[in-house]
Amino acid sequence: MFKKVLIAEDLDSISIAVIQALEHLSISKIYHVKYCDDALLKIKKALKENEPYDLLISDLSFKLDHRATKLHSGEELIAAVKKIQPEIKTIVFSIENKSYRIQSLFNELGLNGYVSKGRNSIPELQEAIKTIYLKDSTFLSKELQHVMNHKTVLEIEAYDITLLKYLSKG
Repeated sequence: MFKKVLIAEDLDSISIAVIQALEHLSISKIYHVKYCDDALLKIKKALKENEPYDLLISDLSFKLDHRATKLHSGEELIAAVKKIQPEIKTIVFSIENKSYRIQSLFNELGLNGYVSKGRNSIPELQEAIKTIYLKDSTFLSKELQHVMNHKTVLEIEAYDITLLKYLSKG
């Protein structure tokens, strides 16, 4: 099983649940940060000390607050981490469910797993960790399985509709 895991999650209640799920899998070294910048610093430090992380679990959305940051999302964090440690396994643990975004995370960032936050998300997260570690394959939440189907219809948001209305009016 993975030995050293970093969790990037800004909400304490979710972090506690993820930590408990990892402890249940007998993962010995679990670290947690609330900011993407801190996660990148921890990964750089671990590489420098020749004790790299095996797994990064990150949310996609991080609330802005008083602290100035360079990395504002889990997507930016994963891209930055993959540049310095391309072999690290990565799981996104997020409520985001837009198919085009999830597909791009797998295709462009080499994501290993995507678990949708919800009622059964902790058991699914544990299943994702086991699948990635034991089978060395990717994992996607059951409710999002349709996302990787290339025939998925693109989603149109309210902004897109407004833009189309203005374009039609000239």
